[in-house]
Amino acid sequence: MRQAIKIRRQDAESVAAEERSWKCESCDKMIEEHGDGPHCRHCAMYWEDVRKGVFGD
Repeated sequence: MRQAIKIRRQDAESVAAEERSWKCESCDKMIEEHGDGPHCRHCAMYWEDVRKGVFGD
């Protein structure tokens, strides 16, 4: 019985981990957390700089 509970918990954890990882829309790299939108951390920082006008656009 304990083994079945342990396996179910592992399945739930792997599903949760899978839901947190997907590809960045800008560079197609896998990202772990969605915190900064649909971009990896590097691209999110780049787009934030663009939004602020750092590049003079």
